[in-house]
Order: sequence, then structure tokens, then C-alpha cells
Amino acid sequence: MRRPTAKGKGADIFLGDLETTASLPRQEAVEKEKASFYFTQDLLDALDQTWMQLRMKDRKLTKSDLVQAALEEMIREYQQRQEDSRLYQRLVARPHVGH
Repeated sequence: MRRPTAKGKGADIFLGDLETTASLPRQEAVEKEKASFYFTQDLLDALDQTWMQLRMKDRKLTKSDLVQAALEEMIREYQQRQEDSRLYQRLVARPHVGH
């Protein structure tokens, strides 16, 4: 029986699918699960540009940190403001056009 290939796994070969990070400010290390989503190229370019700008201030900042912070803020606002949140207004209140 052949062993699974290690190509493209990087540190995942040692860590598995879970990643532990201590780079979160003032928080203890937490386990994170890997997730994949589809984004437009424009959004990915904006993510890269924003990440590079923020990394000039903090070299330890990862793209995962940036995406997690953005999602946490949007979800927190939705939980507090519901239909008045930017998330609700963008996704539910407006008519859906060509998705």
C-alpha cells in the first residue's frame, strides 16, 4: 500500500489539517481549521494589498489574521444590528443581481 503524497502539504504534513497560532494579540493559542472559499480576483488583489500595507506595521500578521478579523467584525455587527447591519443590507435587503 502506498503512503499518501506529501507534495504541496508544507507544514500540514506535520501539523495535520489543524493550525495552532500564538500570533493573536492578548489571546491564548487556539486551534484553527482550514477552510476554502471562492473570491473574485479583484477581492483577492485587495486582500493582498491590504495585507501588505498592514504587514508594514506588524510583520507577523498573516492573511488568515486579516480575513478572520474582517469576518469577526462583520458577524459581530450583524449579531448586534441584524437588519441594520452592512452584511444584511448587502446580501439580503438589496435585489440580487447576476450572482
